[in-house]
Amino acid sequence: MSLNLPKQSRNQRLFNWLLDTNAKQKHVLVMGGGASGISAYELLTKLGLKVTGADDKGAKAHPLFLQTGSIQSTDFEFDLVVLSPGVPLSHPIVVKAQQTNTPVIGEVELGLTFIEDSTRIIGITGTNGKSTVTHCVGAILSERLGTPCPAIGNIGSSVCNYVLSDVLSGQGAPAISLELSSYQLETMVSPTFDAAIFTNFSPDHLARYGDLEAYFRAKWRLAHLLRPSAPMALSLEFASAAVRFGGCIEENRRVFLILQS
Repeated sequence: MSLNLPKQSRNQRLFNWLLDTNAKQKHVLVMGGGASGISAYELLTKLGLKVTGADDKGAKAHPLFLQTGSIQSTDFEFDLVVLSPGVPLSHPIVVKAQQTNTPVIGEVELGLTFIEDSTRIIGITGTNGKSTVTHCVGAILSERLGTPCPAIGNIGSSVCNYVLSDVLSGQGAPAISLELSSYQLETMVSPTFDAAIFTNFSPDHLARYGDLEAYFRAKWRLAHLLRPSAPMALSLEFASAAVRFGGCIEENRRVFLILQS
């Protein structure tokens, strides 16, 4: 069955690299055997790449996944590492990839690469309330565009799973409401969002980040992943945190402040 691949990718460089049939077969390591990692593994396999899956729990996480210790004890011969959100950047495998100059991306970055560039994507993050807002935005998009627009990401379907189930079969929506956790934002690099919403901000995940500023900066990455004309809306808490921690906003960016009653 032929795959419905984008005419223009949101990350054309990565798209071309992954599907370059004239180069040697790429070997991709997928880290994390949860729902996001498994969907990334299945997407890459469907695209014809050589894929190895690994998880700290090994086959207990997924029958086809290796235990990460076996990866660490061998020569690191991968061309790309794809991380599930639950895998921290401090993980020994990630450190090894960085030491060998192996690119590291997240499941969301991979999935968005196979979504048509013309698709409008609204990115939503925050400490609390982001799932409710993501569902509401999806419902509003569906009503305004007259066709179902999914709410995916940190809720419901992973991005790679959405690509597998809808996009590759030609059923992709014209717009997407995408919930993003700080873990997912850590590994994103491409300016791909057409709008961003920051719901609120309060201390969370400090065991992973160490302090409030590091947590803020992980969330604030969304502000730097916007397309040039994309607007952003942020709560008073996020605005205060941006002032406190020096969160920069690009010149001429349209910014809307969310006033809560």
